Amino acid sequence: MSCKECARLRKALSPLEDPEFTAWYLAHEPTQWLGRQRVLRKGVPHLRVSLPALWAESFGGDAGPLGLTKLGRTLQALGWSRTKIDGRLFFVRQA
Repeated sequence: MSCKECARLRKALSPLEDPEFTAWYLAHEPTQWLGRQRVLRKGVPHLRVSLPALWAESFGGDAGPLGLTKLGRTLQALGWSRTKIDGRLFFVRQA
């Protein structure tokens, strides 16, 4: 699949995604930490993260509302799904 095709598909998943921020996130993605975020969801292993925790692992420190919004849109563009657990927002994807 070409890069143009990937960009088109990401745009379809998350129309407000910032491609530059997505590239920056992918350069800093904490893959080892993500691997430890496994949970079973309906008997299937998934990764589950909260935006503030993912931001802290990826970039260090705390993020403001705009940073968390951009991160959420990036995750959606990368195929993660939003879910609420006990009133808290998480992003999940199949592991």
